[in-house]
Amino acid sequence: QYLGSTEIKVRILVGEKFPDAKIDVGYIQTGEKHFSWTDSKFRATDVVYFENGISNFMAIIPWDRESLNTWIESFNKAYVIISPTRWKFYNNGNVIDISLHYQEKEELYSIHFLPIKP
Repeated sequence: QYLGSTEIKVRILVGEKFPDAKIDVGYIQTGEKHFSWTDSKFRATDVVYFENGISNFMAIIPWDRESLNTWIESFNKAYVIISPTRWKFYNNGNVIDISLHYQEKEELYSIHFLPIKP
């Protein structure tokens, strides 16, 4: 729901879904903005990246293995399974590629959401 949205729309959506969330604003090396906030219900940190003011990438970073397993179970039920670490979400003509990644150096998992351009 955040992908393809403006910064203002993402702030509104986060405020509606997580009324107590504090959005942290950061910048990547190219100068583009990203927002992050904590999702205490699903025990994860959510990050949305922007390009030219429109969200174009999202990542969820589960806090623990239990949270990770909950996310994977929900993806397996709701989306098309491509592999054990990849799913596709089809919505109103849009396709989102969802993939699970492990960063050995940081010893953490992250879930990436990337819109597939037609």
